[in-house]
Amino acid sequence: MPSSRERVRSTAEEGVKVADELRRFENGSADSYTVSESNGVDLDRDCSKSTEAVGVQCETSMGRVMIFNIYNPGVDIDPAEYREFFLPNSIICGDFNAHKPLWGGTKLDRRGQILGDLVMESDKMVLNDGRGTCIVRGNLSALDLTIVDSKLASLATWDVKDYDLGSDHLPVITSVKVPFEVKSSTTFWNFSKANWFNFCTFLDLSIQNIDMSSLVESVYSRIVNIILEGAETFIPQSTTERTKHQTPWNMECEKD
Repeated sequence: MPSSRERVRSTAEEGVKVADELRRFENGSADSYTVSESNGVDLDRDCSKSTEAVGVQCETSMGRVMIFNIYNPGVDIDPAEYREFFLPNSIICGDFNAHKPLWGGTKLDRRGQILGDLVMESDKMVLNDGRGTCIVRGNLSALDLTIVDSKLASLATWDVKDYDLGSDHLPVITSVKVPFEVKSSTTFWNFSKANWFNFCTFLDLSIQNIDMSSLVESVYSRIVNIILEGAETFIPQSTTERTKHQTPWNMECEKD
């Protein structure tokens, strides 16, 4: 038969768990997956006034993959500025307004030369297969590029659709079959390291100060807060992280 101390401890543990769940329910919080921080990678990069760029990052089984979308309205490319996007494990796409036969251009211009040099020096590959992506004066021109790490190129497919969606640029579809990681963290009370004597003493003293003639809702809220305040003071918490590998849904999944 459990001792009185064991019964008190068991009751206290259940009380803390219930109070914790009540607070989480009232706050609308639930178990959720979090996006990892950038860990020093600045996604809000300062670009020139003429170059527009936006970036996101994904945690994958191959590490962090950065995805940048760039728009160059037809001005000179600053190699130093663009090198900031040519990071390891990055995917760079967008309208560069750069011509080079390597990706289907009919001529070579300065922007195409600089961009081609950046691709070569950074061990990246252009996925474009030579087809035009933009309608210029009634003709197709390859201006929308997709540039990836060489190790990602073998996992990628690239396609351009033949409908325009009301734009002079055709839709470009790039798929990279790399499972991404979803990290979830769980925080729990470490009851084995709790100071139960101080916890129970705190509860006894605090509950004595509650006006029991108040509204039931007020008394209930005060008791829950006291239990949690005592738990946060005298019961340590631990956090565990769990990583799930998930593969994005694509058209191949429809066939299975």
